[in-house]
Amino acid sequence: MPTISVAVAASLDDLHENEGTTVVVNNNEYVYNYSIDGGQSSSEWGGYRFILGETISQGDTIGVANFKIYTHDVDRDTAYFNIHFEKVASPAQFEVANGNITDRTRTAASVLWNAADLGGGQHTSPSLVTLIQDLVDAYSVSTIVIVTRPDFSNTGLCRASSVEYSSGSEAAELYIEYTAAAPAGWAGGDVNGVAIATIKNIKGVALTAIKSVNGVT
Repeated sequence: MPTISVAVAASLDDLHENEGTTVVVNNNEYVYNYSIDGGQSSSEWGGYRFILGETISQGDTIGVANFKIYTHDVDRDTAYFNIHFEKVASPAQFEVANGNITDRTRTAASVLWNAADLGGGQHTSPSLVTLIQDLVDAYSVSTIVIVTRPDFSNTGLCRASSVEYSSGSEAAELYIEYTAAAPAGWAGGDVNGVAIATIKNIKGVALTAIKSVNGVT
């Protein structure tokens, strides 16, 4: 099963936005994910962009998916927010412009990350399989944006390390395991013990680009 494990790689790929002012902040150390019971305007949305390094094709099946962040402060380590994905084929890099996180088209569904007092270190979200499968059912994806939306039924501040913190060693990460869909016309089986559904290329040539084998189409 192909596996992808990538971290935020650029300064404009992790930011946060104030609920009340819609001001987007590119902090050089942290991304704030802040929910306040009742919906106070000082709550913060977070945004994270991941370049996968390969394409998960429309029709592939997501097996495992999660989102990882680092925290340090014992009083800023409560995750209480909804995780969405931007629902477009090629999400753009963030901009320091009002509303650039909240105005993005999000998946209708979300996953609530509800975990108090996480402590210092890296922390893993609940499963995001259903959300990423929703994306892959609609598009082939090579870039993914996560939007963390405050949940106003509780209060929790989670200050996560940004890509600038500690030279990127604690940047947010996205982890995915998936099964590639069998190319059209394949009946199943395996090649040298490898399931055909997991084979995406032969000697670097994508199966979809192969027109013939030994002159036979």
